[in-house]
Amino acid sequence: MVAYSVSCCSYFYAPSFDEVHFGKFASHYINREYYFDVHPPFAKLLFGLAGWFVGFDGSFSFDTIGESYTANHVPYVGMRALSAIFGSLTIPVVYAIMKESGYSTVVAAFSAAIVLFGMCSFAVIKSRLCPSIVDNAHVAQSRLILLDACLIFFMSLTIYGYIKFRKLRYRSVLFLF
Repeated sequence: MVAYSVSCCSYFYAPSFDEVHFGKFASHYINREYYFDVHPPFAKLLFGLAGWFVGFDGSFSFDTIGESYTANHVPYVGMRALSAIFGSLTIPVVYAIMKESGYSTVVAAFSAAIVLFGMCSFAVIKSRLCPSIVDNAHVAQSRLILLDACLIFFMSLTIYGYIKFRKLRYRSVLFLF
């Protein structure tokens, strides 16, 4: 039990899962080093910018999962905050998508609440197999140095922009603002 609690607590102060990859990419951008990556660089550039803003010099190599952030003096909170900000901003965008689509305020608020609290699993609710009825994947993805929160935010912003454009496509461009 003690080993579990120690590993659970150290999880927050060390790179986990894909943070080793995306943190490494941010390090390369901060150090202005060339590397090959097959994916688009926008979110990784944003993580590099966030790291630069909070004073990350790019010296931490993000080599292994579990290597201590605090022992190496990495300002990981600022880099993780970028994901948290994008994850938080997704919720009002989902609300705005639903309102622009013509749904009522209750439906729009419920849609935003689904993103906030998680998707309900109706099969689990009906069968009562599990006391947990929510999936908090959005919360989990939005608290680490991962690309998912950025991707979901900009995808939802694109959907909002498309709906707004479709509604106003025959009007002047000045009415968009």
